[in-house]
Amino acid sequence: MEQLKSDTISRMYQDYVSKGLPVIKRGKIRFIPCMRDGAKKYFVMALPNQQFKADPISIKIGWGEFGKYVFTYAVKTLKEETLLNFSTLAFYNTETGEQLESTDAAYGKVSLGKVIILNGQILAVCGEKNDPPRFYAIIGKKLKEVPATVAESALRFSHLSDQHKQVLMEYYSREGWEQHNGIIINPETNSVPNEMLFQFWKRGRRYKAELLKLDMEFLAKLLTRTDNEKPVIKYIKL
Repeated sequence: MEQLKSDTISRMYQDYVSKGLPVIKRGKIRFIPCMRDGAKKYFVMALPNQQFKADPISIKIGWGEFGKYVFTYAVKTLKEETLLNFSTLAFYNTETGEQLESTDAAYGKVSLGKVIILNGQILAVCGEKNDPPRFYAIIGKKLKEVPATVAESALRFSHLSDQHKQVLMEYYSREGWEQHNGIIINPETNSVPNEMLFQFWKRGRRYKAELLKLDMEFLAKLLTRTDNEKPVIKYIKL
């Protein structure tokens, strides 16, 4: 991202706020999706340490939320206003403002109406009758496609507190699990905990920890969409 001079960004920011225009707060950062300075446009973030970052924008962008991150995506043409182009996705940590690595362009473009974000952890691209859904998660410093087993585990364990997740990972230390945007996973092997391992861990303990009970029939119906869906990203909390 481009580091603007403090006096320049301060002037831009104060001018913007003085007009009563919205500043969005997520986590410890504040951001403005499109701030104008003459003919130039920027995606601006105000960070906790009173530093500012600005990303020049030459085209229209959309934005959304993904757990501990906010993301933007480019809309290059009028036709693309209904599409999510994975190659233009940019993720920013809401605690630090750090930008993740670029998303794999091979993931292509999908209809926005087929994109569902589940519990802020899984980005699902819905399938059709003979085309299963695809799942994506932030692992390490990048959005990656993950198997359905990872998506299912992420959702089942999503209701556990960070403390319970930490204790579970320590109990199964040989598994090499880490927490990435709330997901317990081995980033090298995609190994994830399952209900059997959870019950072994909980046995004899007094933890009030329970897994999320998933209605698989509902999920299957939810993750099947046609191209006639309204072209907006859907956010589902299970």
